[in-house]
Amino acid sequence: MKHFKIALTLTKKTLTAVDDANFVELLRLKAGILQNQVRTTEYAVLEDTLARRTFDESGNYVLQNPDFDVREHLASGNNRGIFSSSEGGLATKLSIGVSPFKSYVNGYESERLGTTFVDVDKARDFDTANNNKTRFTLDNYFNVDNVYNTPDVGFVSGAVEAFKTVNLFDTATAVRGTQQSTVGTTVPQLGRAKSRGFELNSGTASANTFSSSALATNLDAVCFGLQRYAK
Repeated sequence: MKHFKIALTLTKKTLTAVDDANFVELLRLKAGILQNQVRTTEYAVLEDTLARRTFDESGNYVLQNPDFDVREHLASGNNRGIFSSSEGGLATKLSIGVSPFKSYVNGYESERLGTTFVDVDKARDFDTANNNKTRFTLDNYFNVDNVYNTPDVGFVSGAVEAFKTVNLFDTATAVRGTQQSTVGTTVPQLGRAKSRGFELNSGTASANTFSSSALATNLDAVCFGLQRYAK
């Protein structure tokens, strides 16, 4: 009777080693911290089948959400950097620390036993534009007509706040320039708002003041950035 025997030798390799054709990884250390460790036997076809079924039923998922710690890649002074310059630390990179967690990726179990640091490049690209014009979209606005005067949209001398309150009602006032009365009536005040901008939409303003009764039907304006507050 003949016996087949495979003699294994316990050894270690660096993380950058490439001569690992006949090497079976049992555990991995990085900076003295345990990253992962083989605890179960891989059963090839059976494991592939279970992984496929797990992925079909549940997809990719984690059993607990990891915590993230953004650190400097290059250790300098007290900046909480991870690597010294002799260890390959770079000022152009960040190290994102990912706390231990367990997940299933494509149906296969994956577990990190120690904090894993992922290197990412810092943003270094920029562009400079001088006297450049740009457009932007500003929502939360109302078109108003029959305008009388203008709301305060800047600093008001003697006021506690820069933008005075605009009261909102569900019924238009009968007299332009006179606030709707809520005393002894069923007209509710819907709330309050602050107007961040106000501009002419159509018509012609008289002396830049929307106060002429002749402009009641042909003058429209837009209140920008009207932030509504419940009463």
